[in-house]
Amino acid sequence: MNKEKMIPFEKVLEKDMQDPEFVQLYEADREEYELCFELIRARKAANLTHKEIADRMNTSQSQVVKLESGKGTISSLRKYAKVTGKRVKITLI
Repeated sequence: MNKEKMIPFEKVLEKDMQDPEFVQLYEADREEYELCFELIRARKAANLTHKEIADRMNTSQSQVVKLESGKGTISSLRKYAKVTGKRVKITLI
């Protein structure tokens, strides 16, 4: 099997951030993207798969993917955080 080496997201983002049009679009939804990145980082740091997170949250894999895509509730975020050994902190600035 020919497996392609994955490029870390941070490297892709670094390259894309050199495009002014991309930066404008990214900045418009920055908080949502950062939340998505934090969820993925937490999952990877906990060394868990989508399926393992879903099983521990008593939900489906597709719901976990949706949550990591910015579509979810605060309640779901709390469950996800607990499963990954984290907690949710919301700050308005």
